[in-house]
Amino acid sequence: MWPHSALPRPLRACDGDAPRVAIGVYHLSLPVLVIIGILLLSFLVVHVAVPVGQRFGFSFNEFGRSLKQLRKVIDPMLKEIWCKPVASMTEAPSTLALGTPDAFSWADLERLGILGNLTTAQLQQAAENPDSFLRAAAAGSRELLLSACAARTAQLHPQAEAQQVYQELAQAHLREFLTPEFATQSPNFTAMLDTVLDAAYTFNEETLPVPEEGPEQEEADELRLVGSEHAEHAHGDVVTVASAADELPAKTPFAANSTFSTTSLENRAFLMDSLDFGLFSAAPRFGQLARQSIPVIWVSLVSLWPGLLSSFLQMIWCVPVPEDDVIVNRLLPNPSVICWSDEHLVSARFAIAGLFFWCLGIPIALATLLLRLPDRHAPDNFRRFGYFFQGLERQFWWWDLLVKRFDLGLMMLVAYTSVVPDPAAKLAIFPVLSGFQALLVACVRPYTNDQAEILDVLEVTLCSIRFLLFSGVAMLLNLETSTQTVHLVAYLLLLVLVLGCMDFFAHFAAQVLRDAATRTKSSAEKSAPWRSLGGFQRFVIDLALPLFTEARSAKGAK
Repeated sequence: MWPHSALPRPLRACDGDAPRVAIGVYHLSLPVLVIIGILLLSFLVVHVAVPVGQRFGFSFNEFGRSLKQLRKVIDPMLKEIWCKPVASMTEAPSTLALGTPDAFSWADLERLGILGNLTTAQLQQAAENPDSFLRAAAAGSRELLLSACAARTAQLHPQAEAQQVYQELAQAHLREFLTPEFATQSPNFTAMLDTVLDAAYTFNEETLPVPEEGPEQEEADELRLVGSEHAEHAHGDVVTVASAADELPAKTPFAANSTFSTTSLENRAFLMDSLDFGLFSAAPRFGQLARQSIPVIWVSLVSLWPGLLSSFLQMIWCVPVPEDDVIVNRLLPNPSVICWSDEHLVSARFAIAGLFFWCLGIPIALATLLLRLPDRHAPDNFRRFGYFFQGLERQFWWWDLLVKRFDLGLMMLVAYTSVVPDPAAKLAIFPVLSGFQALLVACVRPYTNDQAEILDVLEVTLCSIRFLLFSGVAMLLNLETSTQTVHLVAYLLLLVLVLGCMDFFAHFAAQVLRDAATRTKSSAEKSAPWRSLGGFQRFVIDLALPLFTEARSAKGAK
């Protein structure tokens, strides 16, 4: 075994370069590792977390949550109508011929495909007015109307067999009842069913069929259908619909109703609402999963950008050091390394490659991608890339992606390089850059004008605080000030920071309270349980909201 002094010089140099090479490789490959991690995490979420959550009754998309909310309203309503428990969601018979439809339930809506054709907006409207939804659904599907009428008959006349009533009623002509006008004119769901039953057949409650009394008495007590010929005998248990022409031609039971009309835009909105976490379709293939993960990848890369920039700049951060009347540039994080020597070039190559490929490539590539979009505010494009331009004016969609990145890049370039070699000069440059950014924001005003340009005001305020902070620090460090002056300036800067944070919190709290007040009011109007459980929450919101909003008199004076 050779002693360390006896090792060949190239081998010792290689051992010294290994840590810097490892750091360079790590930072250069970090975005790739993040992308791979996102794909693996997305795969686990879609194929493991979502199915397990759905098995326990959780929903991860807007459509599923709206469907669950609708069932919470429909189930108690049907239970109250039929005065008996409603069948669970999984208890859906394959055909009505296999069992007796003694109770019209949520399972019938699912089995007949009524719910699958609805958009999220229609589900929300149905939850607000469940009786209207049931009337429109029954008027839009002959089989659903027959099932509901059979359940109504079994409720009113327990002596009658619901399956027999269903077979009898299935031969009647119900076309006049399968219209949106009939559903709208009916006062409620049960009255609608009673109207159909009264018009479709006559039921003699006093004389029921008794098999022991012979065929004549049994024939006299049978149901008499109106508007159709009664078959003498039912062949088997299979239910036969009288006429296919009685079905509405619309795709959904609400197509003829303007309230529940479905357009191509609503279809696209339905597809987006059915995406889990707003991103993933149900059980996508790996290629689809990779495409659907692109928004998460871009957000992660942009969030990773400041750390990558500072790391790569520090790998080439050289400072002049006087040595024996000679100025030698040494690497500040590792002063034993002379800048741009063979020892340093190994890690410097990684830094330069990362600066050009990642630090310049990420914002430029994303800006090019957004520039090529025909309509950035289209629902699908906004869902995928709205994170980068939400809150900005349409013509300034590039502000956060280019201007803010350029501002941050300049600050890091001054801080982590020797572009400005003198530390005192660095401190003087920071207020200049901060003041320029504040003036630029005040002149351009790139944010939307909602709520009296509150976003522009907040941005200018925060940039001004940044300017004051760097100016105060530069003054304290570059000037020979007394201890009392340092304390005074420090307290003033702290006060400015606290006031700025309080102002930001006030605007944030006002927005949150306004949204909560709107949701609370709408929820209280929709459901009785909220009225009983949400009283305290509404009291807190009503008490706190005036503290964070402007008085009406002040608004009128403006």
